[in-house]
Amino acid sequence: MRIYKILNNNAVIVRNAQQQEQVVMGCGLGFQKRPGDFLDKACVEKIFSLQEPGLQALLSELLQRIPTEIITASDHVICLARLKLPSLHDRIYLTLVDHFHFAIERRRQGIAISNLMLWDIQQLYPCEYDIGLESLKLIAQELDCQLPIDEAGFIALHLANAQLTGNMQITNQISLLMQEILQIVRLKMHIRLDENTLAFHRFVTHLKFLAQRLLSKQSLPTGDMALQEMVQNCYPQAWNCAMVISKHIEAHKHPKLSDAEIMYLGLHINRLHDRQAK
Repeated sequence: MRIYKILNNNAVIVRNAQQQEQVVMGCGLGFQKRPGDFLDKACVEKIFSLQEPGLQALLSELLQRIPTEIITASDHVICLARLKLPSLHDRIYLTLVDHFHFAIERRRQGIAISNLMLWDIQQLYPCEYDIGLESLKLIAQELDCQLPIDEAGFIALHLANAQLTGNMQITNQISLLMQEILQIVRLKMHIRLDENTLAFHRFVTHLKFLAQRLLSKQSLPTGDMALQEMVQNCYPQAWNCAMVISKHIEAHKHPKLSDAEIMYLGLHINRLHDRQAK
């Protein structure tokens, strides 16, 4: 196997038998090498063969500007995640590597970013959040950098996003369903949605993943019944709006929403209503 392009001392691009580009990593793999030289297979530690057009080129660009140790640690996190989330899309290599790079840089510069959606993420994506916590331990061990707990939530969102198929038809379905739900909220709650508020941002993020779960035939576990009763009793207008959304979704041949899904919709809708009332 011959080297096609050198990215840095530890990463090169080769072409396989089908003339498809692959990124190959290994300590000293590109050191004092030139395009056309044979690859030392004994030095190969990782081969990236990303199938979607364009991803390989983007990964190559990342490898040229991000330290190899961050790439390696990110790969270990992704391998860990795939044990529990086998349907992760290849783009996770781009999003997570880039995220870790900036998160570590921010940490070393003393810049803290709070994750205002941490509670929501813990409730909605417990598996992804647990992987996020494990990832923080791995990063601390391999890179001697202790990232804050907020990062576990950000990692979880990247993992949840990477479980979307990337199919344009699915993406369009998600966008359409989100727009229909937003319109129901406007009409039933008699509010004008302010797209610049945190409440709106949190709601749209919730809707995106709700639509993803519906299209993949997944649902949230039953959850805390006492909390569901509290939302229903304390925020009746928001709960009724959530019920209208549930019936609309079911009428369009999607799975019936669980009480937990309706509860979280109600909580977000009430936040939107309260923000509008201020």
